[in-house]
Amino acid sequence: MEKVRMNRSRNEWYSQLLQALSPNTGKPIVLSHHIFETERCYSKRDIASCLVTGECIGWSDDNNQIVNYDTGEAVIIGRDSSDQQMVLIVANAENSYVVITAFPPLDERKYGCSVA
Repeated sequence: MEKVRMNRSRNEWYSQLLQALSPNTGKPIVLSHHIFETERCYSKRDIASCLVTGECIGWSDDNNQIVNYDTGEAVIIGRDSSDQQMVLIVANAENSYVVITAFPPLDERKYGCSVA
């Protein structure tokens, strides 16, 4: 029963995030400055592609571990515009969703896939 509740919560969270991709929504998606650091090389198109193709696999805790309870920071795994796997950490702030960081999945045990 707990797994069903967790899946429902995760799906509802992700559904609300995807609704924010529509124009004129009350809660926009904001990209943090961390996304645009030169070594990351992810574009807005990559972020949008990951959100549309992705799946929320859980939430990130203070130790950057994936947990089954809502911490306000979702872990989303999807594909960028070049069809490469990527991970997003997205926070549910008061007036917006904030894409905190983006990176390739390097830990197969943690993310269920790996590009390494």
